[in-house]
Formats: sequence, C-alpha cells, structure tokens
Amino acid sequence: MRPQNREPFSTIRVGRGYLAPRRAYLFFCASIVFTVALLTIATFILPPRPLPITGTPAAAFPVATIQLIPNRDGQCRNLLFYNDNGRFEEGGTGKCRGLIPDELLVDTVRANRADAIGRVFRIR
Repeated sequence: MRPQNREPFSTIRVGRGYLAPRRAYLFFCASIVFTVALLTIATFILPPRPLPITGTPAAAFPVATIQLIPNRDGQCRNLLFYNDNGRFEEGGTGKCRGLIPDELLVDTVRANRADAIGRVFRIR
C-alpha cells in the first residue's frame, strides 16, 4: 500500500488555493472595516468631551538673570528676564559668576587637557 498524502485538517483545498488563508484574510479585512465603522459611529453618537485645561503653574523664579560674555575689563553684562510676562530689563554690569578662575585658566590653556582636569580635581 502506498501512503496517502493528507493535507492538514484545517485547510480545505478549493480550486487553486486553500480555504483557510482566504478565511483568515477575510476575517482580517472584516475586522478592519468593523473597527473603522465602530469608531465613525462613536464619534457621531458620543458628545465630545472637553479636555481639562490646567492653568500654567507659577514660575518658581519670577525673575531670572542672564549673564553675557565678559568684556575687556572682565565685567559681565547682566539682563533680567521676568518669567511671568517675558519682559527683559538691563541689570547692569558686574563681576562675572561661575567662570573658571584666572589661575586655572592659564594652566588649562598652556597644559594639556588631562593634566588640567587632574589639577582641578586635586584642588577640591
């Protein structure tokens, strides 16, 4: 006796192709059509919900200082920025804050980068 080649139970041969892939494709297309139809109907039936509008939180710092680059005299120009209304105001000139100290600046320019970084961390 020759063994018969049996096709899997879930697939039934119809014409040139199989019935199971056609059913899966039909199910996939039907689910997309159903989803689009359901969303379209829901937009017409359900009233639009208003989104909650939260007020802008008050700024933690109502005035910020913007420091510009130093001039030839080593003084920095400062601008005041008001966070609540976005207005700028002249803050005058004064000593620059947060810059590299002069004694370290000379070393960083003359020495190589690794030595300069090492010296900065040794000072602390």
